[in-house]
Amino acid sequence: RALLDHIRAENRVPASDIANRIPLSDAPPISVERSSELLAFDDALRKLAIQDLRKSQVIEMQYFGGYSVEEIAELLKVSKGTVERDGRMARAWLRRELS
Repeated sequence: RALLDHIRAENRVPASDIANRIPLSDAPPISVERSSELLAFDDALRKLAIQDLRKSQVIEMQYFGGYSVEEIAELLKVSKGTVERDGRMARAWLRRELS
C-alpha cells in the first residue's frame, strides 16, 4: 500500500518537480507504464475484495505476503483445496478485469 500511495503521489506532481525529489527509500524509480499497471491491479484487487473478500485475501497473501497455500489455509481456516480454488478463480477474475 505504501508503494501504491507513493505512485499516486508521484503522479500528482508535475514531471519537472519529480527530478528534484528524492525517491522513496532510494528505491530504483518505477516506470510510468509500470506505475499505471500497479494502480490498475490495485483497483482490480479492491473490486474483487468487494465481491469476494476471501479470494482477494488469498491473492494478497500469496503475492504480497509470500505465504504458501498451507499457511493461507491455516490463517483463513479453510482447506488447502479451497485456497487453491480461490486462487485460480481470483487470478482468472483479475485477468478478465485487467484486459
